[in-house]
Amino acid sequence: MLLEIQALVSPSYLQIAAQARPRASKPQRLLQVLAVLERRAGLAFSQHDVYVSVAGGMRVAEPAVDLPLALALASARGDAPLPASLASFGEIGLAARCVRCPTPGLVRPRPRGWG
Repeated sequence: MLLEIQALVSPSYLQIAAQARPRASKPQRLLQVLAVLERRAGLAFSQHDVYVSVAGGMRVAEPAVDLPLALALASARGDAPLPASLASFGEIGLAARCVRCPTPGLVRPRPRGWG
């Protein structure tokens, strides 16, 4: 199943700390990805409101959404679009390293002539 992760990052005009509002994922997952991006990638989100959604309104609890979420957040923060052909999945650890995700049933067909 393919999902489109959408993120919006805008300056906060409130006196309180930035708000993180996930509409389609676990809030603690979003906070962890934001913390990793701040600490390891140097992206500042503390003075911004952050909104995250999955196109179609699906709820996602899979850790493999970390990498697409981080890419969407970094893209929104830098106001730079990602390539339309980009597809990603992967869990991000606290050290900002991608953790291998088990993918049972995922089989890629080999191109002809590749043994």
